[in-house]
Amino acid sequence: MDHAYMIDHLVDIKRYVYGVFTGGDEGCVEEIEYDGIIRKFDLDLCFQFRIWAPAGLEASAPFRLTINSRSKSPPDFGYGPWGGFQLVSESFVDIVENLDPGMHQFIRIPETYIKGGVKIEKTYYIMNVVKTIDAIDIENSNVRLERRKVQSATNDVFATKIHILDPFKFSFFRNNIGNANMWYGSTSDINRLFFSQRLVGKLLSQKLSPLPYMVVDLV
Repeated sequence: MDHAYMIDHLVDIKRYVYGVFTGGDEGCVEEIEYDGIIRKFDLDLCFQFRIWAPAGLEASAPFRLTINSRSKSPPDFGYGPWGGFQLVSESFVDIVENLDPGMHQFIRIPETYIKGGVKIEKTYYIMNVVKTIDAIDIENSNVRLERRKVQSATNDVFATKIHILDPFKFSFFRNNIGNANMWYGSTSDINRLFFSQRLVGKLLSQKLSPLPYMVVDLV
């Protein structure tokens, strides 16, 4: 059976890159139409809403990363400026771009330093995964559904939140995923990051740093 993989939370900070991001313009905002409404977005909000950041906001990103380590060969993955798994190496970007050119947004951090102010050549990017897919097969997954009322000025609107239960068991509809190699589940699905079997195979064969993979069956 073919599989996809859910990326679990990066909980062991010793295994991933974390540090201080400096430079850029944290206060930069732009008006962007989203869901039929003009809203003010900063770069962080673009990432939260899974939308492509326009050039002005992309230019506001941090331009320096100082890693909290003295290793001159740090891992390929880590925590972004706003927490969570957002930081990826150039090697990862090259793999994804080869599989799905131009599908996701990668914002380059021009300068990387380690403890002691030593500049290293390894380049990192802030990853903005803009593709979302609803693919979960509820009947064959160990999950609990919760119906929630959503704020609305006119009508009562309800949304379904899906909770992951133990033991972990997920099934996805293969046809919903298609040829995608990296995506987020939407807020009405499972709002987590997923990789295809093909992408994970590339990461393993090219010996990139390990990630916490959870196996998802495809049906």
